[in-house]
Amino acid sequence: MHAITLRQPWAEAVMVYGKRVENRRWSIPAAIIGEEVALHAGVGVDREGLIWLAEHLCWRNGVPAYSILVELEKARVGAIVGVVRFGAPVSVAARNSDPWAFGPVCWPILEVSTVCPSIPCRGRQRFWTLCSEVEALVRARLSAVPVP
Repeated sequence: MHAITLRQPWAEAVMVYGKRVENRRWSIPAAIIGEEVALHAGVGVDREGLIWLAEHLCWRNGVPAYSILVELEKARVGAIVGVVRFGAPVSVAARNSDPWAFGPVCWPILEVSTVCPSIPCRGRQRFWTLCSEVEALVRARLSAVPVP
């Protein structure tokens, strides 16, 4: 199974807050489209993204930004947290009504399922392959109920 690492808070945004597009500068390989991909929450934190997400969620949910920041600071890191399926890439202009789309290349996220409990492991850049032991754990812990 392939995996991709997202820095926090973006992995948490996919798993909890309804982010259904991944933004990259490069196109997703055709072989990955429609396949199960393990979602790894990296240990790095995008501080600007954390602030943007807190402000976005505060505006959308009417919750104080501080309480959202506190929750996001507790987000899981250095672990496989879910499994996603990506659709074919599109331009940011094609997703102009999506507040999560920054581009320049947008990968639609078609399905999200939770891995519970999360599985600690090291991440990598771009797509990478899980070792057989971690893949077996992912499949065993994969939630039968997709994330809304």
